[in-house]
Amino acid sequence: MCDVHEVFENMPVHNLTSWDTMITGLAKNGHGEDAIDLFTRFKQSGLRPDGQMFMGVFMACSVVCDIDEGMLHFESMSNVYGIVPSMEHYTSVSVVRMLGSIRYLDEAMEFIEKIPFEPTLDVWETLMDLCRLHGNIVLED
Repeated sequence: MCDVHEVFENMPVHNLTSWDTMITGLAKNGHGEDAIDLFTRFKQSGLRPDGQMFMGVFMACSVVCDIDEGMLHFESMSNVYGIVPSMEHYTSVSVVRMLGSIRYLDEAMEFIEKIPFEPTLDVWETLMDLCRLHGNIVLED
C-alpha cells in the first residue's frame, strides 16, 4: 500500500477516479481510518463524490467499526450531495454489511425495513449470512 499511496501523493492532478480508487483500496486492505481521512481530504479538494465513492466510505467505516460516521455519510449522500442511494448502497458491500459486520443485526433489519423500494434477494441473503456468522438464529428465521 505504501507504493500506491506514494504514487497517489505524487500525482500532479487527482480526479474522482484516483480518489475513489485510493479510498476503496485503503478500505479493502484494512486501512479504514486512512480511507476516511483521505475522504475528508477529498471533500476539502472541492470535488464532489459520486455514489461509487460512498461504497468505499461505507466499507472504511465498517473496517473501523464506526457505524455513527457511516450513517452520517449515508445521510449526506442525499442531503448534501443529492445522490439518491441505489440498491447497491443498501446491499452486501455497503450499509447492511457495515451494520451487520459488527453485530448491529437488529439495526440492519430496521434499516432494510426502511428501504424506499422492495429489498432484493441479495439484501436478505446478506442479512441471513451475517446472522449465521454471528449466531443470531432468531433474526435469521
